[in-house]
Amino acid sequence: MGNPRRITASLAVAAAVGLTGSALATTPAAAQAAGSDIFINTNRAGSYFLHNGDKVTVVDHASDGYSVEAVLEWYTGGSGWDELRVHATHKGDVDSAHWNLKEGESVKLQMCYAKDGLEVKCSAWHKGHA
Repeated sequence: MGNPRRITASLAVAAAVGLTGSALATTPAAAQAAGSDIFINTNRAGSYFLHNGDKVTVVDHASDGYSVEAVLEWYTGGSGWDELRVHATHKGDVDSAHWNLKEGESVKLQMCYAKDGLEVKCSAWHKGHA
């Protein structure tokens, strides 16, 4: 699921943040540490948002005739919500996209199953921060 090097690098950054303690809280990098990742997993599919890199990914785990879509949304103020969608269409398929979001921006992620191009069932929205 995803790029193992990217995930490992994210874990290394998290470990470094934990080791440096409050000294890091006064640096500009603290804004990055304030972000939160979001994970949605089932036995049929998975999706996640990694705040370090503003990356959304979806993975299809099952040969069940359904495709999977991950939708990342963020509030853009007066113009409303903006979104980024990625699709996995068959077992083993992975799709990812990046978008440069403002640090600390509120985001929400939803995963949906689709059949013949129509959404059949969607998860609840899961909230996090860029």
